[in-house]
Amino acid sequence: HVGLSMGIMGKGWRIALTTTCVLATVLTGLQPCRVIPSLALRNGAKSTQGFTRRASGAQLRRGFRRASGGRGRVRARASVVNAYCHGFLSDEKSTKGQWLKQKLNDAYSGTNLKTLNLNAGPDASTITPETGVEAINEFFEESVRRSGRDREDVKIRLVGSSLGGYVAALYASRYPSRVQSLTLICPSFDMKSRWHTVWGPEIMQKWKEEGGRIFKGFNERPDVRIPYSFVESCFKAPDFPVVTCPTVILHGTQDEVVTPSVSERYIKLDNPKGSEHISEKKKGPGGMGNVMLQLVPDNHDMTTPETLKLILGTVSWQWNLEESKRSDSDKTKGKSEEYEVETKYMLSDPKACEERIQQAGGKLIAVQSFEDRYWDIRGEWTLAKRSIWLRERAGVWEVKVPTGARDPEGGEVYQELRGEMEIQENLDALLTNTKRKQPFKDSPTLKEWLTRNGFEVYARYRTRRSKYKLSDGVIGDLDATDYGPSGFNLLELEKVVGSQEEIELAKKSLKESSLRILPTDRAEAGLNDEAVRGKLTEYIRRYEKELFETLSELENFNYLTADGFRQLDADLGSEIPQFEQWSMERGFKVGPISHYDFKNGSRGIKADSSVRKGDLLVEVPADSIIRLDPSEKFQRKIFSGTSLESKLEGLERLWNKYDKWYVRLGLKLLAEREKGKKSPVYGYVSLLPPLEDEKIPLLWSDQRIKASFGYYPQLYHTIIEQARLWRSISEELSNSTGLAAKDFIWAFYMCWSRAFQGDFGVPTWQALVPGLPFLREWTTSKPDLDSYVLLPYIDSHNHKTTESTSLNFNPWTGSFELLAGSDYKQGDEVFISYGKMSNDILLQRFSFVEHNNQLDCYRVKSEEIAFHFGISEDSLPEILRSNGIIYLRNGRAHDSKTVQALRSLSPNGPRELAHSLIQAIEKADNLEFSGDAIASGFRAEKLRLLREAMTV
Repeated sequence: HVGLSMGIMGKGWRIALTTTCVLATVLTGLQPCRVIPSLALRNGAKSTQGFTRRASGAQLRRGFRRASGGRGRVRARASVVNAYCHGFLSDEKSTKGQWLKQKLNDAYSGTNLKTLNLNAGPDASTITPETGVEAINEFFEESVRRSGRDREDVKIRLVGSSLGGYVAALYASRYPSRVQSLTLICPSFDMKSRWHTVWGPEIMQKWKEEGGRIFKGFNERPDVRIPYSFVESCFKAPDFPVVTCPTVILHGTQDEVVTPSVSERYIKLDNPKGSEHISEKKKGPGGMGNVMLQLVPDNHDMTTPETLKLILGTVSWQWNLEESKRSDSDKTKGKSEEYEVETKYMLSDPKACEERIQQAGGKLIAVQSFEDRYWDIRGEWTLAKRSIWLRERAGVWEVKVPTGARDPEGGEVYQELRGEMEIQENLDALLTNTKRKQPFKDSPTLKEWLTRNGFEVYARYRTRRSKYKLSDGVIGDLDATDYGPSGFNLLELEKVVGSQEEIELAKKSLKESSLRILPTDRAEAGLNDEAVRGKLTEYIRRYEKELFETLSELENFNYLTADGFRQLDADLGSEIPQFEQWSMERGFKVGPISHYDFKNGSRGIKADSSVRKGDLLVEVPADSIIRLDPSEKFQRKIFSGTSLESKLEGLERLWNKYDKWYVRLGLKLLAEREKGKKSPVYGYVSLLPPLEDEKIPLLWSDQRIKASFGYYPQLYHTIIEQARLWRSISEELSNSTGLAAKDFIWAFYMCWSRAFQGDFGVPTWQALVPGLPFLREWTTSKPDLDSYVLLPYIDSHNHKTTESTSLNFNPWTGSFELLAGSDYKQGDEVFISYGKMSNDILLQRFSFVEHNNQLDCYRVKSEEIAFHFGISEDSLPEILRSNGIIYLRNGRAHDSKTVQALRSLSPNGPRELAHSLIQAIEKADNLEFSGDAIASGFRAEKLRLLREAMTV
């Protein structure tokens, strides 16, 4: 079992609210019992230690009834049937299916698994996705007839391997109300694009020309000829069927038939209700929250003993078989107990920690990816106030409730309930004494009942867990969440024992394991010296201030001061308090604002109290900026005391050779970084983020840039030319200085995306050009009059096109002040405008696009217009030829003369041009890079703009 702790530090003691994932039992080979996590109280150390007692029949307190009695149930349980769907070239005698069927029958009496034949015939020559769906449907209808119930009272649980996994998902997408859960083993999603890559275009063409292809049988099956109609049927089916039921995907890391990246892409897809399939271009930040992915060290067969054991355990967890088995066992053999001893560490460098684990002989068992959602009634906090935690993980519901008992160390003992009926019944009893609105008998599902009663998700995040097996039965989990700019990382060491007498020995084992993998130097191990907090606590303190403050007022949390949330908020990252201390020492004047990590993963500026338009947000003194003045000459003193000091001749030569402002300002920035704490701007430099190549198109390879934006040559050529120029300049600078080319790229991009431009030399208050850089060296009429400056704190504000910006320069003091452009409430994000820019410019300069940007446009060259209308460029009207580029903005051409010129080519000229451009974009789509959030977001905005033109 895996304890997912939620810990909060206070005066000399810690409370760690621990939750549990039963799936981890499968991976460790332990025999699971009912889970009862505990609160562990301990002093001083930078890790949490405690243990979890598991027992059956514990008394429930605070309004909860015992779950095992079944008292008060109105809605009858559904009749559940189970089926296994085999893979390509197999049948109902599938080795894996028969093994699983036998093991389920042996381990859980009464659990039957029907192995289906998806082939619609004696062999695989007649199989298609549709025959598979029909086979499942026939089994379902037969099960309905045998049960004597209505269809809505019968549910099916499906296990599918390879093609059978795809078919099971396809069935679940078409009949979501019938499927209770899915267990998919290397599911063969995305066949259309994969097959051309796996088999190659020549084999696919030959298959098509000959009408069929011979495949070698396996497991003593004869060879079989698969007709090309099978390929055609697969290509007609959706690439990624969307499912809404609880789903676990098991995928081998060495799978070369269906690479694990396919399943990784699948869990990132959005899940729009009512849609049978989804294009990956609609990917959202939340992804498929009902789907859990586990990567295991195996190939496509997934038949090693460890993997088969994992499959069996996963099915038993999804189907809640261990709970049922244990309930029966409790009646005949008495109660049993297990204890989970655990210790946790917060990580600042998870890669360093994982390397230490591997060096200590840790064996990677699996890599899991899952989403947790926590539910409560916002404002009332009906559950949280009672220390009750309702979690939905990959569509499976669990609730932790206090029993009123205490563990041997004084921590409160919790009981875990699983299964919608049990959870619904007990929550219904709790809400009877509060503001219950709807009885659960009127709601078909737990989620619908929760929604009717005012519950909503207040915490949602995805965790990627690397699970390692260490010596002496110790399991190490490396957890990385996806919230915040750098996420949140934990290491948990755990061991399960069968009696209280073994707890001390387990603690000793954990201590020995920690000494083997964690050196005395905590930084070397990648550990964080902050007080240990669990993932949910960290999420609440970052993003749910109201709940955090509510909890802080409870008796168990009374050690927190009134401003405890703000104190904790300061340690979002070590660079934040360091920057704030530096800015205070440098004489910054800062209004009621602070840095904050928002739920969308971005770091920006938050209003700590109400702000009125015109209020001072921040004033930056002149000696705390980095500035490049017009025609500034090379100054050797800038590089004094740095590693660049011995390279002055080469630097001066390159300074004069490249008169690009971002090159010169970038060199000044690098010099300050090289000085470390001796630099007057070290606090600012320490706040600047490292490069994230995956998120910055300018840093992509030529191939990736073309694949992502080649359909739009006006942007593609601009980005690729700039990227090549940067690579060339940085390599020459690297050869002359000895610094890595990547260092210069970092400096260029920091300046490119953060610098402000303006004339700061006039003897009056001079308003700047609004926003972050109008980097218009090629358009300004007087480039020699403009300076470029990096402004700490001001450049931390994020962009909103509609926001007004008041940024002023004081020529007498040399300081810069930013005034609020709008009114803000406490907790709002404070924005500035980077300028009036289309998404083309925003993407190139700042690596993001703005949804529904009213300033966005689609640039079309005259040769493209001629091509789309099937005429020569010389035949175009004069206005289209002379302008060279026309602009489609908000569904219309830029001006009426252009509209008339297009209509002269065709009565519906603008609409036809937009339609033709849409077709060109969709035809040029590249699946290899379509998962890039920025590329897919840009593409979606361009398609939206063009589709608006279709309705004008």
